[in-house]
Amino acid sequence: MAENSLVESLKLLLKDRLAKKQDSIALFMLLNKEDSTENWDLLVSPYLSKKQPDAYKDYLTTYVTALSTTLSTEDLSTISRVVTLDPSSPLVKNITSTLRVTDPDNMVSMENVIINQIPIKKARIFLST
Repeated sequence: MAENSLVESLKLLLKDRLAKKQDSIALFMLLNKEDSTENWDLLVSPYLSKKQPDAYKDYLTTYVTALSTTLSTEDLSTISRVVTLDPSSPLVKNITSTLRVTDPDNMVSMENVIINQIPIKKARIFLST
């Protein structure tokens, strides 16, 4: 039940931010690794200028603030961490070159897979462009 609430809340947040042109994202996904509890990692790979040294830190701060003001306490408690990745990172490139998701309502679910040698119990991919 908590997973459904979290997924729906993230879809709404993401669609709102995309509609307002607040984000340009290569990958947005929830990840539950095999060795973790039922908590999720939220991976976000925004297109940011590499010329701005604090761009990823600033983006992360902005996103965590948006999450904390949008998600319920219960939903927030299921996210163990928020990670920003460069779109050129091997994990992001592997997923975005293989899978195309352009609408959060068409989220792709995967279970018991290995991506870049990372065993994944569950993944929910909201965007992969």
